[in-house]
Amino acid sequence: MVKGCQKKTIHIKDTGSRYYEEAYFVLKPGVSDTKISSRDMISEAVRIAGESLDSTAPGGAERSRGLLQFLAGLALGGAFTAAVLLIILL
Repeated sequence: MVKGCQKKTIHIKDTGSRYYEEAYFVLKPGVSDTKISSRDMISEAVRIAGESLDSTAPGGAERSRGLLQFLAGLALGGAFTAAVLLIILL
């Protein structure tokens, strides 16, 4: 059991996402003692959450691009294999 451990957090209840209901950010030790305003910390948390949604959303552009590259490589590999087999058999 841990005694005397305290972490400062930022809790965002309404993320505006269709995937995430809430988000929690744990502040580094000593950050709350600096001159950074609460508003700046919250806007940074919202920015990070927004970037995360843009890059990892299921079915996003990056996933479909990866699938397209995989299928193109598969087709190219199949065509190369068929050409080599055709040359060998003739």
